[in-house]
Amino acid sequence: MSSYHHLEEAVRMNGFLTMDIVKQLVEAGYMKLWEKDNAVAATGEEEIAGKRVLTIILAGGKLNELIEIEKEIESFAIANGIHEIVINGRKGWERVLNGYKPHMVIMRKELNHG
Repeated sequence: MSSYHHLEEAVRMNGFLTMDIVKQLVEAGYMKLWEKDNAVAATGEEEIAGKRVLTIILAGGKLNELIEIEKEIESFAIANGIHEIVINGRKGWERVLNGYKPHMVIMRKELNHG
């Protein structure tokens, strides 16, 4: 199943990635895709301050399926000794996901070079 098209809006809003980069990262094993029929999430794992962290980097598609994916990701994380899940996303996720708390604010400033 290839659900990359569900990530197009998330990639556009992210502003740091392209679909080609996402596909390369998945193929190289740096990102993992979690797929349903009408939704997909992309995650990455890293170690931060001695803790294993799984980050949901991108997600798109039908909300109910994204919530199911988040539950699968949490089960995977617990089973694999991951200490924390971090979500990079829009503020609206706060309303629909339980147990997550805002941690930081990401600020961007586009610079004019001309």
